Amino acid sequence: MEGEQVPEPAREGAVEMVGWLELAEEDSPSVAVASFHEGAVPKSITSDEFLPGHLREILGVNDNENRYARDAYALAVILGTREEGRGIVGLIVPSFNSAGDPVKPSRLLLAGLSGKELAARVLALMEKSEKKRNGPAGGGGQGFGALRPGAELISRVSVTAFRDYLMSPRYFYFRRVLRLKEVEDEPGELSAMGFGILIHSVAGAFARAGSIRESHQEEEIFHFLKEELARQVKKQFGRRPKAALGWQIEMAEERLQAFARVQARERAAGWKIIVSEEEGAEEKRAEVGLLDSQGRTLIIHGRPDRMDQNEKSGRWRIVDIKTSSSAQAPDRAHCGADGTWKDLQMPLYRELAPMVLGKKGKEWNPGLCDLVYFQLPKDGEKAGISQAMSEGVITGAMEKAKEVAGCILDGKWDGLGELDGESVHPTFLALCGQAGIPQEAEEEGEE
Repeated sequence: MEGEQVPEPAREGAVEMVGWLELAEEDSPSVAVASFHEGAVPKSITSDEFLPGHLREILGVNDNENRYARDAYALAVILGTREEGRGIVGLIVPSFNSAGDPVKPSRLLLAGLSGKELAARVLALMEKSEKKRNGPAGGGGQGFGALRPGAELISRVSVTAFRDYLMSPRYFYFRRVLRLKEVEDEPGELSAMGFGILIHSVAGAFARAGSIRESHQEEEIFHFLKEELARQVKKQFGRRPKAALGWQIEMAEERLQAFARVQARERAAGWKIIVSEEEGAEEKRAEVGLLDSQGRTLIIHGRPDRMDQNEKSGRWRIVDIKTSSSAQAPDRAHCGADGTWKDLQMPLYRELAPMVLGKKGKEWNPGLCDLVYFQLPKDGEKAGISQAMSEGVITGAMEKAKEVAGCILDGKWDGLGELDGESVHPTFLALCGQAGIPQEAEEEGEE
């Protein structure tokens, strides 16, 4: 069995997506074909300086006539196998392609028709085009038009969701209100986000590991972290992960080595882990009401990566682990140099602290608490605990949080904002009108 590929188990309720050429062999009773317009189906190449159409015909190379015949046959098979109540075929004819350019319905929709049938089909297609002639809604002529949000309202959000709203209310709506998420095949290596999640997961296991989290010894801490990393990689990628994952594991070990060094130093200075993320189901439900400017309540919930207390001074600190390539102070990460708010996470965690610590039987004094990052940048020498967030930024963040809370309670999802293409999945970029529909690679052997 070694070397054999095992297909991914089917997900309940999942809709399978296949290419146009594979659809003719698909046995599902109901199918939908997207982008059924000229240029896509049938695919056409209008100019090629090296292989023009006439030369392709002489050489026997695939040309537009062959593609038309191929796609006409595929459509006949798709329709013929679902006739007489055996299934349903939906042909989706957009007015604009992924680049925002107007397109015509596929001529295959008119193939084989004549007389009144042909006239009726042409009139039907013209009527639909007339209704859509004003262009893609919200797209401004650039890319796929942003989908309009509905009127759904919510009254409970996570602390981390505020960053999504600040970035784009429309993105917040799709991700946090409708709870849309991208379903992908299991990766053979880690994405940038996956890398950060893995480091967080290993560090979280350390924070919950009982006696080892009390250690002052760097090597002892790193030994635990390295074993935990290997365990999680094996669980996620199996016994024989792909070669591309090897260097990512080495990078993760370097970050964890820096973590061990800083953690040993901080523990020796009296800082003790009291609360860690995902420590218990009851604590994961920590929530509190946030009042907006009108006195309405938005329930916020969440948990910081860690809450540490200094055994010598009694001071607290809320700790968030950061694995970005370069270290950034909490003040600047939350509010840009131009005064634009980018995140509200740490001040909102402080709002949740009394409930979290109350379940631990600990007293809470906001005047004795710092909001800091445990920074693990690419350069391990720069790893460490950041400067604490300033009170001025905390105060400003809470004012902004009240404003955003009011917008969420009012269901204001229209703003498109500006999404970060590196951290936001291309599908969400398309839904928010900031990119074209993600395209599959050119089919092998097409040319």
